[in-house]
Amino acid sequence: MARQISRITSILIQEHFGIPAQQIVDCILKRGMSTLQEIITDTVLQISVVKRVLCILIRHEMVTYNDESKFSLFTANLHKIYLIARYPRFLALLRAEFDETAGLIISELLIHGYCSIEELVEYITAKQDTKTEELENELKKLQTMFVTMVDHRYVIKVKQQSELIEELEAEVGEDRENKSVTGGIKRSVITAEVAESKRQKLEEVKAKYVDEKKAGLWCVNFEHFHEKMRDKIISQYIATIHTSQLSSIINTIHAILELDPDTSIRQIQSKEVYVPQIQPQVDIPREELMHCLELVSRDMNGLLVRVAEGGGGAYALDYTACYKLLLNNTIESIIEERYGCKALRIIKNLQRKKYLELTQLSECTLIPPQDLNDIISRLYRESMVSLQEVPRLDEYVPGKTFYLYSFDTDTVRRILLDRAYQILGNMVMKRRSVFEESERVLQKEARVSELLAEAGGTATAEQLDEIEQLLTPGEKLEARNSRMMLERLEMSEIFIDESIFILSHFHTFS
Repeated sequence: MARQISRITSILIQEHFGIPAQQIVDCILKRGMSTLQEIITDTVLQISVVKRVLCILIRHEMVTYNDESKFSLFTANLHKIYLIARYPRFLALLRAEFDETAGLIISELLIHGYCSIEELVEYITAKQDTKTEELENELKKLQTMFVTMVDHRYVIKVKQQSELIEELEAEVGEDRENKSVTGGIKRSVITAEVAESKRQKLEEVKAKYVDEKKAGLWCVNFEHFHEKMRDKIISQYIATIHTSQLSSIINTIHAILELDPDTSIRQIQSKEVYVPQIQPQVDIPREELMHCLELVSRDMNGLLVRVAEGGGGAYALDYTACYKLLLNNTIESIIEERYGCKALRIIKNLQRKKYLELTQLSECTLIPPQDLNDIISRLYRESMVSLQEVPRLDEYVPGKTFYLYSFDTDTVRRILLDRAYQILGNMVMKRRSVFEESERVLQKEARVSELLAEAGGTATAEQLDEIEQLLTPGEKLEARNSRMMLERLEMSEIFIDESIFILSHFHTFS
Protein backbone atom coordinates (compact mmCIF):
# COMPACT_ATOMS: atom_id res chain seq x y z
CA MET A 1 0.00 0.00 0.00
CA ALA A 2 2.87 2.39 0.82
CA ARG A 3 4.19 2.16 -2.74
CA GLN A 4 0.81 3.01 -4.32
CA ILE A 5 0.00 5.90 -1.99
CA SER A 6 3.54 7.26 -2.56
CA ARG A 7 2.90 7.10 -6.31
CA ILE A 8 -0.43 8.93 -6.19
CA THR A 9 0.92 11.60 -3.81
CA SER A 10 3.90 12.18 -6.12
CA ILE A 11 1.51 12.66 -9.06
CA LEU A 12 -0.71 15.04 -7.08
CA ILE A 13 2.26 17.11 -5.88
CA GLN A 14 3.47 17.55 -9.47
CA GLU A 15 -0.01 18.51 -10.68
CA HIS A 16 -0.59 21.02 -7.90
CA PHE A 17 2.86 22.45 -7.05
CA GLY A 18 5.06 21.60 -10.04
CA ILE A 19 8.05 19.39 -10.87
CA PRO A 20 10.55 20.85 -8.30
CA ALA A 21 8.11 20.07 -5.47
CA GLN A 22 7.65 16.53 -6.83
CA GLN A 23 11.43 16.00 -6.92
CA ILE A 24 11.79 17.20 -3.32
CA VAL A 25 8.93 15.03 -2.03
CA ASP A 26 10.22 11.98 -3.93
CA CYS A 27 13.66 12.54 -2.41
CA ILE A 28 12.19 12.71 1.12
CA LEU A 29 10.05 9.60 0.50
CA LYS A 30 13.05 7.68 -0.82
CA ARG A 31 15.17 8.41 2.26
CA GLY A 32 12.34 8.46 4.81
CA MET A 33 13.90 11.50 6.46
CA SER A 34 16.15 14.03 4.74
CA THR A 35 18.22 17.02 5.74
CA LEU A 36 18.26 20.19 3.66
CA GLN A 37 21.71 19.36 2.28
CA GLU A 38 20.64 15.83 1.25
CA ILE A 39 17.61 17.24 -0.61
CA ILE A 40 19.79 19.76 -2.46
CA THR A 41 22.32 17.05 -3.37
CA ASP A 42 19.74 14.51 -4.59
CA THR A 43 17.51 16.92 -6.53
CA VAL A 44 20.33 19.10 -7.95
CA LEU A 45 18.08 22.13 -7.46
CA GLN A 46 19.18 25.61 -6.42
CA ILE A 47 19.15 26.16 -2.68
CA SER A 48 16.72 29.11 -3.01
CA VAL A 49 14.26 26.91 -4.97
CA VAL A 50 14.47 24.10 -2.38
CA LYS A 51 13.91 26.50 0.50
CA ARG A 52 10.97 28.19 -1.24
CA VAL A 53 9.28 24.85 -2.03
CA LEU A 54 9.89 23.52 1.49
CA CYS A 55 8.40 26.70 2.90
CA ILE A 56 5.22 26.22 0.84
CA LEU A 57 4.92 22.50 1.67
CA ILE A 58 5.42 23.12 5.40
CA ARG A 59 2.71 25.80 5.31
CA HIS A 60 0.36 23.13 3.92
CA GLU A 61 1.64 20.56 6.50
CA MET A 62 2.56 18.27 3.61
CA VAL A 63 6.14 18.24 4.86
CA THR A 64 6.94 18.15 8.58
CA TYR A 65 10.26 18.54 10.31
CA ASN A 66 11.95 18.05 13.66
CA ASP A 67 14.97 19.99 14.84
CA GLU A 68 15.91 17.88 17.85
CA SER A 69 19.11 16.77 16.13
CA LYS A 70 21.91 18.97 14.81
CA PHE A 71 20.17 19.36 11.43
CA SER A 72 16.43 19.70 10.73
CA LEU A 73 15.04 16.42 9.37
CA PHE A 74 12.18 16.72 6.86
CA THR A 75 9.43 14.07 6.51
CA ALA A 76 6.61 13.87 3.94
CA ASN A 77 3.04 13.60 5.24
CA LEU A 78 1.45 11.29 2.64
CA HIS A 79 -2.11 11.51 3.94
CA LYS A 80 -2.00 15.32 3.97
CA ILE A 81 -0.69 15.35 0.39
CA TYR A 82 -3.43 12.95 -0.73
CA LEU A 83 -6.07 15.47 0.41
CA ILE A 84 -5.27 17.42 -2.78
CA ALA A 85 -7.45 14.85 -4.59
CA ARG A 86 -10.38 15.88 -2.33
CA TYR A 87 -10.12 19.64 -2.84
CA PRO A 88 -12.86 19.68 -5.54
CA ARG A 89 -15.16 17.68 -3.24
CA PHE A 90 -14.50 20.05 -0.35
CA LEU A 91 -15.34 23.09 -2.49
CA ALA A 92 -18.46 21.47 -3.97
CA LEU A 93 -19.69 20.49 -0.50
CA LEU A 94 -19.13 24.02 0.80
CA ARG A 95 -20.83 25.76 -2.13
CA ALA A 96 -23.85 23.48 -1.76
CA GLU A 97 -24.19 24.42 1.91
CA PHE A 98 -23.34 28.14 1.68
CA ASP A 99 -22.54 30.13 -1.48
CA GLU A 100 -19.74 31.20 -3.79
CA THR A 101 -18.20 33.47 -1.13
CA ALA A 102 -17.53 30.48 1.13
CA GLY A 103 -15.90 28.71 -1.82
CA LEU A 104 -13.65 31.74 -2.39
CA ILE A 105 -12.49 31.77 1.23
CA ILE A 106 -11.68 28.05 1.36
CA SER A 107 -10.09 28.16 -2.10
CA GLU A 108 -7.63 30.83 -0.95
CA LEU A 109 -6.84 28.96 2.27
CA LEU A 110 -6.18 25.80 0.25
CA ILE A 111 -3.85 27.74 -2.03
CA HIS A 112 -1.84 29.45 0.73
CA GLY A 113 -2.00 26.83 3.50
CA TYR A 114 -2.80 29.42 6.13
CA CYS A 115 -3.07 33.20 6.29
CA SER A 116 -4.55 36.03 8.33
CA ILE A 117 -7.99 37.50 7.67
CA GLU A 118 -6.35 40.65 6.25
CA GLU A 119 -4.27 38.64 3.77
CA LEU A 120 -7.32 36.55 2.87
CA VAL A 121 -9.35 39.64 2.02
CA GLU A 122 -6.51 41.04 -0.10
CA TYR A 123 -6.13 37.80 -2.05
CA ILE A 124 -9.87 37.55 -2.78
CA THR A 125 -10.41 41.18 -3.74
CA ALA A 126 -7.34 41.10 -6.02
CA LYS A 127 -8.91 38.27 -8.03
CA GLN A 128 -12.35 39.82 -8.33
CA ASP A 129 -13.43 42.59 -10.70
CA THR A 130 -15.20 44.41 -7.87
CA LYS A 131 -15.70 48.13 -8.44
CA THR A 132 -14.12 50.46 -5.91
CA GLU A 133 -17.49 51.79 -4.69
CA GLU A 134 -18.75 48.21 -4.11
CA LEU A 135 -15.66 47.15 -2.17
CA GLU A 136 -17.05 48.03 1.26
CA ASN A 137 -20.14 45.85 0.79
CA GLU A 138 -17.97 43.03 -0.52
CA LEU A 139 -15.72 43.20 2.55
CA LYS A 140 -18.72 43.12 4.89
CA LYS A 141 -19.98 40.03 3.07
CA LEU A 142 -16.57 38.35 3.28
CA GLN A 143 -16.21 39.04 6.99
CA THR A 144 -19.75 37.83 7.75
CA MET A 145 -19.17 34.61 5.82
CA PHE A 146 -15.77 34.13 7.49
CA VAL A 147 -17.37 34.36 10.96
CA THR A 148 -20.06 31.88 9.87
CA MET A 149 -17.43 29.42 8.68
CA VAL A 150 -15.50 29.77 11.93
CA ASP A 151 -18.71 29.07 13.88
CA HIS A 152 -19.36 25.98 11.73
CA ARG A 153 -15.73 24.85 12.26
CA TYR A 154 -14.75 24.84 8.59
CA VAL A 155 -11.95 27.27 9.47
CA ILE A 156 -9.78 27.03 12.58
CA LYS A 157 -6.98 29.12 14.02
CA VAL A 158 -3.39 27.97 13.56
CA LYS A 159 -1.93 27.33 16.98
CA GLN A 160 1.63 28.38 16.22
CA GLN A 161 3.49 29.34 13.09
CA SER A 162 6.57 27.28 12.38
CA GLU A 163 9.81 29.04 13.27
CA LEU A 164 11.51 27.28 10.37
CA ILE A 165 9.01 28.85 7.92
CA GLU A 166 9.90 32.29 9.26
CA GLU A 167 13.59 31.56 8.72
CA LEU A 168 13.06 30.21 5.20
CA GLU A 169 10.78 33.10 4.24
CA ALA A 170 13.35 35.58 5.50
CA GLU A 171 16.02 33.92 3.35
CA VAL A 172 14.05 33.48 0.09
CA GLY A 173 11.81 36.55 0.43
CA GLU A 174 8.08 36.79 -0.07
CA ASP A 175 8.08 35.72 -3.74
CA ARG A 176 5.53 32.88 -3.73
CA GLU A 177 3.80 31.38 -6.72
CA ASN A 178 0.04 31.79 -6.35
CA LYS A 179 -1.57 28.80 -8.04
CA SER A 180 -5.24 28.03 -8.56
CA VAL A 181 -6.85 25.12 -6.75
CA THR A 182 -8.64 22.52 -8.86
CA GLY A 183 -12.31 23.42 -8.73
CA GLY A 184 -11.42 26.86 -7.37
CA ILE A 185 -11.47 30.38 -8.75
CA LYS A 186 -9.00 31.51 -11.41
CA ARG A 187 -7.14 34.81 -11.19
CA SER A 188 -8.57 37.71 -13.19
CA VAL A 189 -6.34 40.29 -14.87
CA ILE A 190 -6.55 43.87 -13.57
CA THR A 191 -4.59 46.96 -14.50
CA ALA A 192 -2.03 48.60 -12.21
CA GLU A 193 -4.19 51.74 -11.79
CA VAL A 194 -7.27 49.77 -10.74
CA ALA A 195 -5.17 47.61 -8.42
CA GLU A 196 -3.68 50.65 -6.69
CA SER A 197 -7.10 52.29 -6.36
CA LYS A 198 -8.55 49.10 -4.89
CA ARG A 199 -5.59 48.75 -2.52
CA GLN A 200 -6.08 52.26 -1.13
CA LYS A 201 -9.82 51.72 -0.74
CA LEU A 202 -9.15 48.37 0.88
CA GLU A 203 -6.88 49.93 3.50
CA GLU A 204 -9.54 52.54 4.33
CA VAL A 205 -12.31 49.97 4.68
CA LYS A 206 -10.19 47.51 6.66
CA ALA A 207 -9.47 50.22 9.23
CA LYS A 208 -13.22 50.41 9.97
CA TYR A 209 -13.62 46.67 10.54
CA VAL A 210 -10.76 45.72 12.84
CA ASP A 211 -11.79 42.81 15.06
CA GLU A 212 -9.37 41.35 17.58
CA LYS A 213 -11.26 38.01 17.55
CA LYS A 214 -10.22 37.50 13.93
CA ALA A 215 -6.54 38.18 14.60
CA GLY A 216 -3.99 35.45 14.01
CA LEU A 217 -3.54 32.87 11.27
CA TRP A 218 -6.34 30.65 9.96
CA CYS A 219 -6.39 27.35 8.06
CA VAL A 220 -8.88 24.81 6.71
CA ASN A 221 -10.25 22.29 9.22
CA PHE A 222 -9.96 19.13 7.11
CA GLU A 223 -11.30 16.97 9.93
CA HIS A 224 -14.63 18.80 9.87
CA PHE A 225 -14.87 18.32 6.09
CA HIS A 226 -14.34 14.60 6.68
CA GLU A 227 -17.07 14.64 9.30
CA LYS A 228 -19.44 16.20 6.75
CA MET A 229 -18.45 13.60 4.15
CA ARG A 230 -19.02 10.84 6.70
CA ASP A 231 -22.44 12.22 7.67
CA LYS A 232 -23.47 12.54 4.01
CA ILE A 233 -22.48 8.94 3.23
CA ILE A 234 -24.32 7.67 6.32
CA SER A 235 -27.48 9.60 5.39
CA GLN A 236 -27.37 8.28 1.80
CA TYR A 237 -26.91 4.72 3.05
CA ILE A 238 -29.76 4.98 5.57
CA ALA A 239 -32.02 6.36 2.81
CA THR A 240 -31.33 3.22 0.74
CA ILE A 241 -32.09 0.71 3.52
CA HIS A 242 -34.87 2.71 5.26
CA THR A 243 -37.24 5.51 4.27
CA SER A 244 -36.29 8.99 3.05
CA GLN A 245 -38.21 10.33 6.07
CA LEU A 246 -35.73 8.64 8.40
CA SER A 247 -32.88 10.01 6.32
CA SER A 248 -34.16 13.56 6.93
CA ILE A 249 -34.27 12.83 10.68
CA ILE A 250 -30.65 11.63 10.56
CA ASN A 251 -29.69 14.79 8.64
CA THR A 252 -31.28 16.86 11.40
CA ILE A 253 -29.29 14.96 14.04
CA HIS A 254 -26.11 15.63 12.03
CA ALA A 255 -26.96 19.36 11.85
CA ILE A 256 -27.43 19.51 15.64
CA LEU A 257 -24.16 17.67 16.29
CA GLU A 258 -22.25 19.84 13.80
CA LEU A 259 -22.33 22.88 16.09
CA ASP A 260 -20.74 20.91 18.94
CA PRO A 261 -17.03 21.88 19.09
CA ASP A 262 -16.09 18.54 20.70
CA THR A 263 -17.20 16.32 17.80
CA SER A 264 -14.45 14.40 15.99
CA ILE A 265 -14.03 12.01 13.07
CA ARG A 266 -12.52 9.55 15.57
CA GLN A 267 -15.61 9.32 17.76
CA ILE A 268 -16.95 5.82 18.30
CA GLN A 269 -20.37 7.18 19.23
CA SER A 270 -21.90 10.62 18.84
CA LYS A 271 -23.20 12.71 21.70
CA GLU A 272 -26.83 12.28 22.68
CA VAL A 273 -29.52 14.28 20.91
CA TYR A 274 -32.90 14.66 22.63
CA VAL A 275 -36.23 14.38 20.83
CA PRO A 276 -37.26 17.98 21.75
CA GLN A 277 -34.14 19.18 19.89
CA ILE A 278 -35.12 17.22 16.77
CA GLN A 279 -38.87 17.94 16.76
CA PRO A 280 -38.82 21.68 15.86
CA GLN A 281 -36.49 21.06 12.89
CA VAL A 282 -38.44 18.30 11.14
CA ASP A 283 -41.86 18.48 9.52
CA ILE A 284 -43.07 15.24 11.14
CA PRO A 285 -45.70 14.72 13.88
CA ARG A 286 -44.21 13.80 17.26
CA GLU A 287 -45.84 10.35 17.38
CA GLU A 288 -44.51 9.47 13.94
CA LEU A 289 -41.05 10.83 14.84
CA MET A 290 -40.95 8.70 18.01
CA HIS A 291 -42.07 5.66 16.03
CA CYS A 292 -39.31 6.12 13.43
CA LEU A 293 -36.59 6.59 16.05
CA GLU A 294 -37.80 3.60 18.06
CA LEU A 295 -37.93 1.46 14.93
CA VAL A 296 -34.33 2.21 13.97
CA SER A 297 -33.01 1.88 17.52
CA ARG A 298 -34.39 -1.68 17.59
CA ASP A 299 -32.77 -2.51 14.23
CA MET A 300 -30.20 -5.29 14.56
CA ASN A 301 -27.66 -3.15 12.67
CA GLY A 302 -27.48 -0.78 15.65
CA LEU A 303 -27.01 2.43 13.69
CA LEU A 304 -29.01 4.48 16.20
CA VAL A 305 -28.81 3.82 19.94
CA ARG A 306 -31.25 5.00 22.61
CA VAL A 307 -29.06 6.34 25.41
CA ALA A 308 -31.54 8.11 27.75
CA GLU A 309 -35.22 8.00 28.65
CA GLY A 310 -35.82 11.45 30.10
CA GLY A 311 -37.08 14.43 28.11
CA GLY A 312 -38.82 12.27 25.54
CA GLY A 313 -35.73 10.13 24.99
CA ALA A 314 -32.22 10.74 23.69
CA TYR A 315 -30.49 9.00 20.79
CA ALA A 316 -26.90 8.72 19.57
CA LEU A 317 -25.35 7.51 16.32
CA ASP A 318 -23.10 4.46 16.63
CA TYR A 319 -20.29 5.29 14.18
CA THR A 320 -18.70 1.86 14.67
CA ALA A 321 -21.82 0.13 13.37
CA CYS A 322 -22.23 2.69 10.58
CA TYR A 323 -18.69 2.23 9.31
CA LYS A 324 -18.84 -1.56 9.47
CA LEU A 325 -22.02 -1.55 7.43
CA LEU A 326 -20.56 0.93 4.92
CA LEU A 327 -17.34 -1.08 4.70
CA ASN A 328 -19.15 -4.38 4.12
CA ASN A 329 -21.41 -2.74 1.55
CA THR A 330 -18.40 -1.28 -0.31
CA ILE A 331 -16.46 -4.56 -0.28
CA GLU A 332 -19.50 -6.56 -1.40
CA SER A 333 -20.26 -4.19 -4.27
CA ILE A 334 -16.63 -4.38 -5.48
CA ILE A 335 -16.56 -8.18 -5.27
CA GLU A 336 -19.89 -8.50 -7.10
CA GLU A 337 -18.73 -6.13 -9.84
CA ARG A 338 -15.34 -7.82 -10.30
CA TYR A 339 -16.05 -11.50 -9.61
CA GLY A 340 -19.82 -11.89 -10.06
CA CYS A 341 -22.83 -12.66 -7.90
CA LYS A 342 -21.71 -16.25 -7.18
CA ALA A 343 -18.47 -14.97 -5.64
CA LEU A 344 -20.54 -12.58 -3.51
CA ARG A 345 -22.64 -15.52 -2.24
CA ILE A 346 -19.43 -17.32 -1.27
CA ILE A 347 -18.10 -14.28 0.60
CA LYS A 348 -21.37 -13.74 2.49
CA ASN A 349 -21.46 -17.36 3.62
CA LEU A 350 -17.84 -17.20 4.76
CA GLN A 351 -18.60 -14.02 6.72
CA ARG A 352 -21.51 -15.75 8.43
CA LYS A 353 -19.95 -19.20 9.04
CA LYS A 354 -16.28 -18.09 9.48
CA TYR A 355 -14.66 -21.37 8.26
CA LEU A 356 -16.04 -23.69 5.58
CA GLU A 357 -14.78 -26.58 3.43
CA LEU A 358 -15.52 -26.78 -0.30
CA THR A 359 -18.30 -29.31 0.19
CA GLN A 360 -19.92 -27.16 2.89
CA LEU A 361 -19.57 -24.06 0.72
CA SER A 362 -21.20 -25.86 -2.19
CA GLU A 363 -24.16 -26.84 0.00
CA CYS A 364 -24.56 -23.34 1.49
CA THR A 365 -24.21 -21.39 -1.76
CA LEU A 366 -25.97 -23.92 -4.03
CA ILE A 367 -23.09 -23.67 -6.52
CA PRO A 368 -21.94 -26.86 -8.31
CA PRO A 369 -18.52 -28.10 -7.02
CA GLN A 370 -16.75 -27.57 -10.37
CA ASP A 371 -17.94 -23.95 -10.71
CA LEU A 372 -17.23 -23.35 -7.02
CA ASN A 373 -13.68 -24.65 -7.35
CA ASP A 374 -12.95 -22.25 -10.25
CA ILE A 375 -14.38 -19.22 -8.39
CA ILE A 376 -12.74 -19.99 -5.04
CA SER A 377 -9.37 -20.58 -6.76
CA ARG A 378 -9.53 -17.16 -8.38
CA LEU A 379 -10.54 -15.52 -5.09
CA TYR A 380 -7.65 -17.29 -3.33
CA ARG A 381 -5.11 -16.25 -6.01
CA GLU A 382 -6.14 -12.61 -5.57
CA SER A 383 -6.06 -12.90 -1.73
CA MET A 384 -9.80 -12.30 -1.33
CA VAL A 385 -10.12 -15.48 0.77
CA SER A 386 -7.66 -17.33 3.01
CA LEU A 387 -6.98 -21.06 3.19
CA GLN A 388 -6.10 -22.86 6.41
CA GLU A 389 -4.94 -26.46 6.53
CA VAL A 390 -5.96 -28.49 9.62
CA PRO A 391 -4.39 -31.99 9.59
CA ARG A 392 -6.29 -34.82 11.27
CA LEU A 393 -3.07 -36.73 12.03
CA ASP A 394 0.29 -35.68 13.44
CA GLU A 395 1.86 -36.23 10.03
CA TYR A 396 0.74 -34.16 7.05
CA VAL A 397 -1.33 -36.33 4.69
CA PRO A 398 -3.34 -34.47 2.00
CA GLY A 399 -6.21 -36.99 2.16
CA LYS A 400 -6.40 -36.63 5.94
CA THR A 401 -6.43 -32.83 6.10
CA PHE A 402 -9.25 -30.30 6.40
CA TYR A 403 -8.98 -27.38 3.96
CA LEU A 404 -10.90 -24.50 5.50
CA TYR A 405 -11.61 -21.25 3.64
CA SER A 406 -12.20 -17.97 5.48
CA PHE A 407 -12.74 -14.29 4.74
CA ASP A 408 -10.88 -11.58 6.67
CA THR A 409 -12.46 -8.14 6.23
CA ASP A 410 -9.41 -6.14 7.30
CA THR A 411 -7.03 -7.99 4.96
CA VAL A 412 -9.38 -7.49 2.00
CA ARG A 413 -9.83 -3.84 3.00
CA ARG A 414 -6.08 -3.25 2.73
CA ILE A 415 -5.85 -5.02 -0.65
CA LEU A 416 -8.78 -3.06 -2.10
CA LEU A 417 -7.41 0.21 -0.70
CA ASP A 418 -4.06 -0.48 -2.37
CA ARG A 419 -5.81 -1.15 -5.70
CA ALA A 420 -7.96 1.96 -5.31
CA TYR A 421 -4.85 4.13 -4.90
CA GLN A 422 -3.36 2.50 -8.00
CA ILE A 423 -6.54 3.06 -10.04
CA LEU A 424 -6.78 6.69 -8.91
CA GLY A 425 -3.16 7.28 -9.91
CA ASN A 426 -3.82 5.79 -13.35
CA MET A 427 -6.89 8.00 -13.76
CA VAL A 428 -5.00 11.17 -12.88
CA MET A 429 -2.24 10.24 -15.37
CA LYS A 430 -4.85 9.47 -18.05
CA ARG A 431 -6.65 12.77 -17.43
CA ARG A 432 -3.36 14.63 -17.71
CA SER A 433 -2.43 12.90 -20.99
CA VAL A 434 -5.90 13.56 -22.49
CA PHE A 435 -5.64 17.24 -21.54
CA GLU A 436 -2.13 17.58 -22.98
CA GLU A 437 -3.18 15.95 -26.27
CA SER A 438 -6.22 18.19 -26.72
CA GLU A 439 -4.93 21.34 -24.98
CA ARG A 440 -4.50 23.26 -28.24
CA VAL A 441 -8.05 22.51 -29.44
CA LEU A 442 -9.60 23.26 -26.03
CA GLN A 443 -7.77 26.59 -25.83
CA LYS A 444 -8.87 27.46 -29.36
CA GLU A 445 -12.47 26.59 -28.49
CA ALA A 446 -12.23 28.80 -25.38
CA ARG A 447 -10.91 31.71 -27.46
CA VAL A 448 -13.75 31.32 -29.97
CA SER A 449 -16.28 31.28 -27.11
CA GLU A 450 -14.73 34.48 -25.73
CA LEU A 451 -14.95 36.15 -29.12
CA LEU A 452 -18.62 35.18 -29.44
CA ALA A 453 -19.32 36.50 -25.94
CA GLU A 454 -17.55 39.79 -26.68
CA ALA A 455 -19.45 40.18 -29.96
CA GLY A 456 -22.74 39.63 -28.15
CA GLY A 457 -25.74 41.44 -29.61
CA THR A 458 -23.68 43.97 -31.56
CA ALA A 459 -22.47 41.52 -34.22
CA THR A 460 -24.55 40.41 -37.17
CA ALA A 461 -25.42 36.81 -37.94
CA GLU A 462 -22.76 36.71 -40.68
CA GLN A 463 -20.06 37.94 -38.29
CA LEU A 464 -21.06 35.38 -35.66
CA ASP A 465 -21.01 32.65 -38.27
CA GLU A 466 -17.56 33.76 -39.38
CA ILE A 467 -16.28 33.55 -35.80
CA GLU A 468 -17.77 30.06 -35.35
CA GLN A 469 -16.06 28.90 -38.55
CA LEU A 470 -12.67 29.57 -36.94
CA LEU A 471 -13.21 26.18 -35.35
CA THR A 472 -13.44 23.40 -37.96
CA PRO A 473 -15.99 20.55 -37.61
CA GLY A 474 -13.16 18.13 -36.85
CA GLU A 475 -11.83 20.38 -34.08
CA LYS A 476 -15.33 20.80 -32.62
CA LEU A 477 -15.74 17.02 -32.49
CA GLU A 478 -12.30 16.56 -30.93
CA ALA A 479 -12.97 19.26 -28.32
CA ARG A 480 -16.35 17.76 -27.41
CA ASN A 481 -14.93 14.24 -27.09
CA SER A 482 -12.03 15.52 -24.98
CA ARG A 483 -14.36 17.42 -22.65
CA MET A 484 -16.57 14.34 -22.24
CA MET A 485 -13.53 12.18 -21.49
CA LEU A 486 -12.16 14.68 -18.95
CA GLU A 487 -15.56 14.95 -17.22
CA ARG A 488 -15.89 11.17 -17.02
CA LEU A 489 -12.40 10.81 -15.59
CA GLU A 490 -13.07 13.53 -13.00
CA MET A 491 -16.34 11.86 -11.95
CA SER A 492 -14.57 8.49 -11.76
CA GLU A 493 -11.91 10.03 -9.53
CA ILE A 494 -14.65 11.26 -7.17
CA PHE A 495 -16.28 7.81 -7.01
CA ILE A 496 -12.93 6.11 -6.37
CA ASP A 497 -12.08 8.65 -3.67
CA GLU A 498 -15.40 7.94 -1.93
CA SER A 499 -14.45 4.26 -1.75
CA ILE A 500 -10.97 5.23 -0.51
CA PHE A 501 -12.55 7.40 2.19
CA ILE A 502 -14.60 4.46 3.52
CA LEU A 503 -11.78 1.92 3.19
CA SER A 504 -9.16 4.18 4.81
CA HIS A 505 -11.25 5.41 7.75
CA PHE A 506 -12.39 2.00 8.97
CA HIS A 507 -9.14 1.48 10.95
CA THR A 508 -10.27 4.29 13.25
CA PHE A 509 -12.93 1.99 14.70
CA SER A 510 -11.14 -1.38 14.52
